[in-house]
Amino acid sequence: MKYLKVFTDFAIAIEPLNDAERGRLFSAMLTYAEESTEPELRGNERYVWGVAKVQIDRERDAYGRKVEGADSARKTLSEKNKQKTASEISLIPSDNRLISDDPALISEQDKEKEKEKKDKEKEKDRRSCAGAPAEGARAASRPEKRELPTEEESEAMANRFFEFARKFAVQGTRNTP
Repeated sequence: MKYLKVFTDFAIAIEPLNDAERGRLFSAMLTYAEESTEPELRGNERYVWGVAKVQIDRERDAYGRKVEGADSARKTLSEKNKQKTASEISLIPSDNRLISDDPALISEQDKEKEKEKKDKEKEKDRRSCAGAPAEGARAASRPEKRELPTEEESEAMANRFFEFARKFAVQGTRNTP
């Protein structure tokens, strides 16, 4: 292992040790983490060694599983990329650009060209509708002309609104404590 992970609660276990014993214990922990060789401890640190060894072994196993998982993911991704067929990926001999249906492989340059092409098509459609009668897309975007209500209709709508407001205000005062 390239590192030694020591949790802060380990301080409780080494509290009874003096500085020399702590130093020997940490040196032994570093050696064991790097070389997997158990030390020969003679002082009081030998009583804490079992706890430290279990912790180092647990971290070594966790690190090993993490590395295996990363290797497995790398291998799976590599196999997935190898399975791409010629119809999905091909090289154009003239400029060696990669052409693919996979959005992750489309370059920014290709995206930009595609956007310009769409913009040109929109502009062409807009120009073709400019000289035409007010039908189609332009007519749909224009709001429909509506006649204004007559004076009698406006007065009736206002009366209905005020009648509703009065009812609402009366009901609101009944419900308040």
